[in-house]
Amino acid sequence: MKTSEIKDKIEKNLKALDQHCRTDRDNIIVCLILIHGLTPKEVSCLDRRDVLVDEGNQQYTVSKNLKISQSRRFSGRSATRVLPVSMVLKTALEDWLELELKDASNTKGDFLKLPLLQSQRRHPKSKKLVALSPDAISNLFHKLATEAGLTGFTASKARTDAIQSFAEQFENISDETIKMVAEFAGHLDERQTRRLLEKLKRNEQVQ
Repeated sequence: MKTSEIKDKIEKNLKALDQHCRTDRDNIIVCLILIHGLTPKEVSCLDRRDVLVDEGNQQYTVSKNLKISQSRRFSGRSATRVLPVSMVLKTALEDWLELELKDASNTKGDFLKLPLLQSQRRHPKSKKLVALSPDAISNLFHKLATEAGLTGFTASKARTDAIQSFAEQFENISDETIKMVAEFAGHLDERQTRRLLEKLKRNEQVQ
């Protein structure tokens, strides 16, 4: 699949999913997975520090970069990868932030340390709202895709499309290309990236 084709596919799927998003939270989940290629676990692990800048006096703006901490996904890992925030995600985050700041209760305490996407459940001991789980995020994405008529379109397939779209800006599969794609995808082992790129290349040749 050529670069223009995979980008057209992503834009088409984004438009279809957007019509079934009921909340800003839904839009954010779709953008993070379909455009930025995050896994449901990575989405679940994000907190507000990863997407917002504190301007002081309880004023916040959307950051230019999305920060994804590996330490929250894998014990013993301290690296953080940084991805530019797309305009689509920026708009979704700004709409979400406006609603969050209207609720005075959300500005009490450390606003930035709260999970980006909160569940309605509370921690049994601290009574604090907890992050939306990876399974809940995956199930929500699948539900939106089903409602949009995208049968079988899962968060995993959407993430693969995002990685492919990023990778196809490079003409050849070189060591440098693999390193950059691995960084984008959050692969800890570059051999995983190489296998994925080779598989995508074979699929393209078959088509």
